[in-house]
Amino acid sequence: MRIAHLSDLHLGYGTGRRAQDVLRAFETAMAQASELELDLVVVSGDVFDHPGVAAAPIAVFAKAVERLRSRLPGVVVAAAAGIRDTPLDPKLLGPLALVGEIASVEVACTTVRRLRIRDRNAQVVLVPHRAVTAAPLAASPDPEARWNVLVVYAGMAPAGVRAPAVPLTGWDYVALGSNHTHTQVAERARYAGSLERIGSNPWEEASDEKGFVTFDTELGEAKFWPVGARAVISLAPVDATGGDTATATRRLAEALAGVPGKIDGKLLRVPVSGLAPDDFAALDRESLAPVRQRAAELRVLAPTERSSPQRGATADNDDDAPFKLVSLEGGRGGPTCDLSDAKGLVAFLADGAPEWDEYVSALRGADAFKEALRADGMGVLHQEEWAAVWYGDGAVATWLSAAGTLAAGPDQSVGEPDDPSATDAGSPDARLRSLREEEAEVRGDLEAGMVAWVRERQDAETRLLLYRDRGRELQARLKQVDQAGSEGSCGSCGAPLGDRLETVRQAGKEEWEGVVQDGRWWRRRLDQLERKPSDLKALELRALALSAAAAELAEQQERRIAGRRVRARIHAEAVEITGGRLAGVFPALFAEWTEGGGRGGGQLSALALATRIATAEFALEAGVKLGSVILPDSLDRLHDEDVPRALDRLARLARRIPLVLVNAPERLAAATPERFDLLYRLEGAPGRRRVDRQRPGLGTVRLKS
Repeated sequence: MRIAHLSDLHLGYGTGRRAQDVLRAFETAMAQASELELDLVVVSGDVFDHPGVAAAPIAVFAKAVERLRSRLPGVVVAAAAGIRDTPLDPKLLGPLALVGEIASVEVACTTVRRLRIRDRNAQVVLVPHRAVTAAPLAASPDPEARWNVLVVYAGMAPAGVRAPAVPLTGWDYVALGSNHTHTQVAERARYAGSLERIGSNPWEEASDEKGFVTFDTELGEAKFWPVGARAVISLAPVDATGGDTATATRRLAEALAGVPGKIDGKLLRVPVSGLAPDDFAALDRESLAPVRQRAAELRVLAPTERSSPQRGATADNDDDAPFKLVSLEGGRGGPTCDLSDAKGLVAFLADGAPEWDEYVSALRGADAFKEALRADGMGVLHQEEWAAVWYGDGAVATWLSAAGTLAAGPDQSVGEPDDPSATDAGSPDARLRSLREEEAEVRGDLEAGMVAWVRERQDAETRLLLYRDRGRELQARLKQVDQAGSEGSCGSCGAPLGDRLETVRQAGKEEWEGVVQDGRWWRRRLDQLERKPSDLKALELRALALSAAAAELAEQQERRIAGRRVRARIHAEAVEITGGRLAGVFPALFAEWTEGGGRGGGQLSALALATRIATAEFALEAGVKLGSVILPDSLDRLHDEDVPRALDRLARLARRIPLVLVNAPERLAAATPERFDLLYRLEGAPGRRRVDRQRPGLGTVRLKS
């Protein structure tokens, strides 16, 4: 029996060109499969990217199956639901059930399903995500069947983690899903891997070949069939530290010029460091915009230096952290949400339910918050600023004030993020600009002087060599005249020299002496030019002095005005969350937002989230024992393409803070369930509601030989 094993299709992923990439890869794989003599095609999970997938990807899947069967009339197509195919609500089956109806595909959505194919001579066991997370896992080969195939959507359990055991004995092939990299885990057990590079960071899969697997049960042979996924390129960081937009532009051009096969049509990632937000915005508009038109996708990063957190400011400090949320008390007699043992990235699923707003409103007067404010080690922050750190209470100005104080430290003065006095002639910013402008002018004069000096030295060396060659030539001619005597011929007319011999000899000697004299002058001139002129040395010393003074003043500025550090950190976070989409508009958008304008919208939601993350990071770096962070605004306000990156960033934050609690609509959590450690959802009718807990993570198994 010949089997084709596909997995992790994620149909319905992304938008625009990337969505088409995923559909194209699947159609290519199915077209290749139709050319093979197959008996069975299995898909080991994540057929679709999320349970709420639109009709178009479902239609693409159904049509591809129809075309496959037109070429291979007897082929059986079977699929087990993955975590992305599975709704959070256990009462719902998800889009795979619809596929089973309209495309006659054998599917398993919730429980283990056994199929008999090839005149009942072969058994296929489908184990979907829900069946793996439920206990026990009932999946065994049929000894009466000639061939036994197991299809499981699960990860491999790490050492020391309890997981259902799946004996390999009796199975002719085990098709595994959930791992996007083609991997052989046993002699007859494989992850086929995804057909395209997907997810929030496709550059992690840059070296992975994408495709599907065929397996011949008679021969026990597997073959991998590539489908040609879109190429990805990750440039080395473009470091513009100490420079400006022109420096970054030049280095970016150098990096792009070194990309094999150019960047056209590829997924390109460009980290740019060392630029202020305003310069970064100029770079985006002037240099990255044309790059964005050529690449299939451009992801821009703006990494910033982060201080090491002081001792005790990690995710292991939850036992004595004053800011540790243990429960959400429902208002108006609503249900209580117990968070005492909640850890990691946790979502409260509130699709417009008023309870969430009541929970957040009750936090301000909660006893836990009042006790936290009275605890030691709270530094110099006001109560409103600590509320901003803990759960985003207050206006944007309060958030920035708290972040600035934490960024500067208790022993340093704090400036405003955008100090109006920065344009004054006597301000530190103005002095720094003046120093850098003077340094640039001096270095320009130095470069011009160096060019002139080198050119003059080369000219002197060339002249000296010419005079030496001419002197040797004249000396050789005089020797010939002496040897030939009066019988020698004239070099001009060819007639014998006769009595003109002495005249010719004297003229040649005088010419030779003149050449020697000039050559000695050029030798002395070249010796003089070997040493760098004193005016150039003075310019070098002046440039070094200006550079040192500018560096010292810049360092003082960084220490003195923490608000700019805050702005840079928020900029880096916003660029990461939006993949660089806000890079060009950040300065104007940030200024408008901080002044209270432009309420609402996905861009401002990204700014708000970036600010909250930056504030929490500054708190950790300042040594705050931060046991929890609450984000009251719903993640639903972000642009759809920003949500996966935002969740990845929050998950990283949750590795440093024991509990990161977010408000998310159920559709968002269902689309990315593997990113959450715990979900809380309201059940029941209003007035009689309860809070249910759900662990949405990937199920794991352990293969036993």
